[in-house]
Amino acid sequence: MTALGIADSIKDGYRIKREDEDVIAQLKTCDLDELISAADMLREHFKGDHVDMCSIIAGKSGNSIYNEARSNELEIC
Repeated sequence: MTALGIADSIKDGYRIKREDEDVIAQLKTCDLDELISAADMLREHFKGDHVDMCSIIAGKSGNSIYNEARSNELEIC
């Protein structure tokens, strides 16, 4: 079975198990372009073509004007 064939099976509900040594061996030795195409097919099937962006911003890190003013008890305008 090729990587694209495995991807089609996964889209139809097949799940790779640890016991599936032949499937895993096929994925390890298949053509890289075919593996990338299969991965892209699965990404599109399960996640679509949209991207969700998420960011984490540190609320307090390092020295800022606000922190220095508070520590020196200065008024912030």
